[in-house]
Amino acid sequence: MKLFTYLCICVAAFLPAALVAQTNSYTLEIADNTIELGQSVTVNWDTSASSITRDWVGLFVTGAGDRSYLDWEYTTTKSGDFTVTPTTPGRYEFRYFLNNGYERVAQSATVTVTPPPTQVRDYRLEIADRTVATNEPIILSIKAGGTSITRDWVGLYRTSASDRQFIEWKTVPGRNSNLTFAIDTPGTYEFRYFLNNGYERVATSETVTVEQPDEETLTYQLEIDQTKVDRGERVTLSWNTNSRDNARDWIGLYRVGSSPNSYLDWAYVSGRAGTIDADTNRVGTYEFRYYLNNGYTLAATSDSFTVSEPEPNDQEIGDQRGYNLTPNKTRYERGETARVTWSVPQNTKFFRNWIGLYRPGDPDTRFIKFEYVDVFSFTETFRLDNDGTYEFRFFTNNSYNKVATSDPIVVVNDTSVACTLDTDDIANLPTPNGPIIALGDSITFGIGASTGEDYVSELEDRLGVNIINAGVSGDTTRDALERLEDDVLDRNPSAVIIFLGGNDEIRRFYAQLSDTLAGRNLQDELDELADDLGYDWMGVPLIPRQETFDNIETIIERIQDTGAATIVVGFDAAIYDSRIDDNYRQIARETDSFFVADIYDGIFGRPRFMSDLVHPNNAGYDIVADRIQPAVACVI
Repeated sequence: MKLFTYLCICVAAFLPAALVAQTNSYTLEIADNTIELGQSVTVNWDTSASSITRDWVGLFVTGAGDRSYLDWEYTTTKSGDFTVTPTTPGRYEFRYFLNNGYERVAQSATVTVTPPPTQVRDYRLEIADRTVATNEPIILSIKAGGTSITRDWVGLYRTSASDRQFIEWKTVPGRNSNLTFAIDTPGTYEFRYFLNNGYERVATSETVTVEQPDEETLTYQLEIDQTKVDRGERVTLSWNTNSRDNARDWIGLYRVGSSPNSYLDWAYVSGRAGTIDADTNRVGTYEFRYYLNNGYTLAATSDSFTVSEPEPNDQEIGDQRGYNLTPNKTRYERGETARVTWSVPQNTKFFRNWIGLYRPGDPDTRFIKFEYVDVFSFTETFRLDNDGTYEFRFFTNNSYNKVATSDPIVVVNDTSVACTLDTDDIANLPTPNGPIIALGDSITFGIGASTGEDYVSELEDRLGVNIINAGVSGDTTRDALERLEDDVLDRNPSAVIIFLGGNDEIRRFYAQLSDTLAGRNLQDELDELADDLGYDWMGVPLIPRQETFDNIETIIERIQDTGAATIVVGFDAAIYDSRIDDNYRQIARETDSFFVADIYDGIFGRPRFMSDLVHPNNAGYDIVADRIQPAVACVI
């Protein structure tokens, strides 16, 4: 007996550990072997293994290879469940794999997904009360008979509106469910049911009439302090309302007779009374309008006021004799300071007179920089930051009443390509021979700019270099990465401007728009913009923010591998309540790239710099070029 025991011990010592150790068990069980399309199936797993943190369970079509999973989930615990909803009829099975790999240790029974029985689609919208007061809850009862309602929605409309002119919308919560709406404006309305996030209408409710309660008449009043002003003077509007629900109401400045979306300037109201000041820089007839809830429902219009050219005084007639502007030189180097001496007629009032720097031919309102006059020195100084031809203009009394223009001056580009940035940590300097390329989307392409006024063309003109415009309207970072080889790397660039991520951010913002009037109005504006540009936001891939910056980092690394320098342009998408400039800054620092910070600062949301909701106009692109130019100067 002792000999037998000894032999067993000896044999065991030479057996593989896997044969001696207890074998781990793995099981996969499903409750239902047959389900209808649209139903979910749950698999329960169980294992005796002690290490399962990277094990996973996948759903497969029966007979498919182990790499052809349809859905998957890490197990994370020794026992648990995984629920999926197959999207097509067929035969499926679950498989259990070890350690994030493809070593299969268990397989479930087959589950068969059958087509659902044919149903008669029956959709109904019913309202209990067909006459309600403003802001009174309206209960809408929904009966939906389709096979899938996950993307169906109901919209609130005026009875005469088209299907795309909804006031508010909400997702259908269930086949037999209720939704609650409240309407703050009197009128006749109806509800409409649409399928699958589209505009296929399958039901319309009866009409509901919304009336203003007799005891609560909302009032909105707009009063201006004067009806006739000289150009350059200020008009003050006083407003008040008894509405308690006006957090998104707004007031716009308009030319009389212009359309609601043609505002010149605007501001949200705050509280129930206040004032708004407006500068008057152009001759014409204007008015203020009060609109409700971030939309275009007009509540009040002010009296109109007229802006006229100021009457010239005795010393400001014809050639404005007695006023003079004399620069200290006619030719300057970029970065040099011009000293402008000025003189005026005797007994002239000095209060708020000013001198502006201009490009010849630009309107008086488009100054580059300005200084109020110093009555002690009779000299003003201006730093000349860009090459080109300029002139100085003298204006009186804080207005655009121009009384003198200097002879032109020239700023030469002898130093316009001098690098003024710290380049100690920048990769691939000095740059190799090759073109400079601007890689981007519609901003780089130049949507919204006149011919030759996009920022790439501006940089070419200012710096005297050729820059290849590789901007493609509608591009995401994923698109740019796919075309990087053909559009950038094959051209052997010396440096590349990387201005990407805007469409990624818009698509994320579009997907998160809330079920409110403000959200749907923004969605309408983005849809209208997409129609003008020939694409659909829903067709743009929804890219996670982490992937956006992973793509940008990959683009930078592949460009730098060729020996080229990189310039990263960042932005804070404040119009979408998004702060992402630091992400760009971090990537630029980690990849030793030049960084242009917050390129849209002071541009987005300002009508005088924008051609539409997301694209600058000529003036906006000038600012974009100003901000990128110092980095480009360092790679020439």
